[in-house]
Amino acid sequence: MCRLLLQCNSDVNATASVDHDPNALGWTRSGCRWTPLHVASYIGHIEVCRLLIASKANVDAKDCSEHTPLQRAIVKDKVAVCQLLLQSNANVEARDSSGWNLMHHAVALGHETVCRLLIASKANVTNDRCIRFLTLTFVW
Repeated sequence: MCRLLLQCNSDVNATASVDHDPNALGWTRSGCRWTPLHVASYIGHIEVCRLLIASKANVDAKDCSEHTPLQRAIVKDKVAVCQLLLQSNANVEARDSSGWNLMHHAVALGHETVCRLLIASKANVTNDRCIRFLTLTFVW
């Protein structure tokens, strides 16, 4: 389906309103606009992510909470998608509307493999908030 839509010149960076449905995928607040790459990253659909990126999807697109597709993949611990987005030059220092960067989310959720990927991708772990998070998480 994705290939067919792309063959019909669909806009890979178009946004759609995403409503919260606790019985579905636990998405975000009502009316938040996600790109197809946000959705594919959150779900962990690596092949769709590859197809969208090859079709020039914006890997740093931000939704209404200023979350990028990489942040959405981090929250769901979708390691393969995180690797793909990082290899596609996603901004490893992206911050959301709360001021959290990607490392904050990965550490807070206990996603160690993703933390290691971010560190390998030169994520800044020297700021005070990251140090506090890392200390609290790994001490406890």
